[in-house]
Amino acid sequence: MSVREKFSARLLIDYDFYNTVIKTSTDSLMMKLMYINGRSEEYKRKHNLMCSKSFEKILSSKTDKEEKSQLEAILKASFKPLDEPREILNVENEIERNIKFAIELAFISPFRTIILTTDEKKEVYEENPHYTDVKPVFIKSGNDAVLLIESYYKKVILT
Repeated sequence: MSVREKFSARLLIDYDFYNTVIKTSTDSLMMKLMYINGRSEEYKRKHNLMCSKSFEKILSSKTDKEEKSQLEAILKASFKPLDEPREILNVENEIERNIKFAIELAFISPFRTIILTTDEKKEVYEENPHYTDVKPVFIKSGNDAVLLIESYYKKVILT
């Protein structure tokens, strides 16, 4: 029996969170993100997201075609690379692009987006003028972000 969950917010993973927290995790965060992504009631395989530019940046770290293909499959199971609307896609600053993308996502159910980032980047997000007074977008970093992933994961595993 498969457990489906209607989560209170969608997750937007930034490049730094992937590179610093997920990639170096010994706690199999990728597997937990796969479960969350696959068992979302509203957005199966599209619950956890990443901007397409960040996704491509991660893939560009692999030069071997087979390694790149394997990495892409694992990443897509954990979070969906999503093309931002054109006006957002053209924003060069990753922080601003992620904030605008999170705002765009918050216009559809569940009407909340949580950006997952590193402790170092959290303040940069919070100081960005595009983040000021944005009620449906939240930022979780470092251990708080890991705990959020854990709590979402616990909702979808069979006990």
